[in-house]
Amino acid sequence: MTDLTITDLVLQDHRIAYVTSDANLRIVEVGGFLAVFGEDYEVKPGEWLLDLSPELVGSESVLFDIMNGVLPRFQLEHINRSTADGNTRYITMTALPYQGSRGEAKLLVLATDTSEQGHNEQKLTQQRNDLRLLRRNLAEANEQLDYLLRRYVPAEDGDHEAHIFSLGSGVLGAIMNPTVIDRILQDRRIAYAITDRDLNVLEVGGLADEFCRDHDTCVGRPLLELIPELIGSEGVLANILEGELPRFQLGWINRETDDGQTVYLTMATLPHHDSTGRITGLLHLVEDYTEMGTIDQQLAQQRNELRLLRDKLARQNVDLAIANAELERLDDVKTMFVSVAAHELRTPLTPITGFLEMLLDEEFGPLANLQREPLEIVSRSTKRLEALTNDLLDLTRLEAERLAVVLNSTDLSALIESVAAEYKPQLNAKSQHLTVHIQPDVPPALCDEARASQIIGNLISNASKYTLDGGEITVSLTLAEEEGFVQVSVTDTGVGISAEDQERLFERFFRAKSAGAARAPGTGLGLYITRSLVELHGGEVWFESEIGKGSAFHVTFPIADGPPAAPIETPEPHKTRAVVRTRQTAGAEA
Repeated sequence: MTDLTITDLVLQDHRIAYVTSDANLRIVEVGGFLAVFGEDYEVKPGEWLLDLSPELVGSESVLFDIMNGVLPRFQLEHINRSTADGNTRYITMTALPYQGSRGEAKLLVLATDTSEQGHNEQKLTQQRNDLRLLRRNLAEANEQLDYLLRRYVPAEDGDHEAHIFSLGSGVLGAIMNPTVIDRILQDRRIAYAITDRDLNVLEVGGLADEFCRDHDTCVGRPLLELIPELIGSEGVLANILEGELPRFQLGWINRETDDGQTVYLTMATLPHHDSTGRITGLLHLVEDYTEMGTIDQQLAQQRNELRLLRDKLARQNVDLAIANAELERLDDVKTMFVSVAAHELRTPLTPITGFLEMLLDEEFGPLANLQREPLEIVSRSTKRLEALTNDLLDLTRLEAERLAVVLNSTDLSALIESVAAEYKPQLNAKSQHLTVHIQPDVPPALCDEARASQIIGNLISNASKYTLDGGEITVSLTLAEEEGFVQVSVTDTGVGISAEDQERLFERFFRAKSAGAARAPGTGLGLYITRSLVELHGGEVWFESEIGKGSAFHVTFPIADGPPAAPIETPEPHKTRAVVRTRQTAGAEA
């Protein structure tokens, strides 16, 4: 059983809050990371769910469909709320069906704080938009340049991209204002350099800072000195000069500036023609792609981080699956060990019990009082051990879903009288008074007589254990409020159980704190087995309890209205109609 403290820590760590509501969408319980609803949020059972989560307004029909099993789930993502400090919190809400303790349809709403993911996605979206805008602006600028080239620059060979930078020949200078050309180049962050056939720079322009700080110092210098990235590509440049290659491009070159910043450049080398179309040198273009490069780098980094997170989650899921498999294996081993141990214990108990009964019946001769008293103590201890082994065997059968019941028409009034008589010695030992009330004309119940005896016996035994000497115990048989069922109730004037213990009362091996006050022996299996057996009959079990005033346990059995039934295999828990109903007044017993 997972520790509730650990569960809460997991919910807090993963920033998950949960809310359960009844069929009318009224809040029953909240827990986990409640700050997701607001820093000052207080638990308010009974509040309308849609007041807590107004984003669900308009989805009421969907929520009812989920509760009724029509839809498996409903999810709202990227809900944003403002926090007290003015920031934005992103929330993902998921609505799931949830079955209450009595089998009633309820709703479970999970609210997960996804602010980190939401902010990252917002940044990514903004970066993608910026990148898209840059690319669109670049395309528009290229279209403008191409239009100017085709309109004003005659190019028989069609190489307009080279001709626009033939400024040395004065072609564009005579057609277009050089200031406009420079403005375009500056705005597009493009620099150019023109060389002769020996690769010495003749002219630079545009954003020429990419080549050198002083434009005049660039002229006359070797191109490879200004652009060291071209070193090693001399053969390619020679092919361009000979007209064998149309262009050579280097993309995403990064350089460090004097202030330690990184700039990203794209370079293209083209042949440069004179007015006759002869290749007289090279035209080298450099475009500053820093903004786009930075965005692409951030996108790549975020994609890598997302991939790492996904890998980490996948590894955690694998580890969790391995841990669950190991827990299931250990649980199977535990079940097998308990089953074998219980069988091995019960085997020698049978002859021990038999011989004790023969000795106490004086079949081997008369007994002195000094002899009878220790034999009776041994007999009582043997019966407790026998009851324990039977409980352990029932537990293993229930867990393995191998316990069957044979339902027959049974007179519960006679059965109650028989069970009450069986427990009289235990009650007399504590001077407790047992009263049986049978409502007239109660019809027979459809139940397994042996298992019904076990259920009623467990409740009477529990009442006796948790009631002090001289207390009162009442067993009653009536028609249940629910049509088609009869109800057996066992009420005591015992110590009662605290509210904090009530939720766990029907768990395996759980014993309430009041067990110590009453000095009641036991293993904590009785009520777990009782609940499971009631579920097999299709009934309900619930209780009321108050510290110092006692407890009342109630179980129902279906009314017999047909022939005896065949053995019924243990149903899976989520298919049974039985529920555990806790009517809170203080506590309960184990």
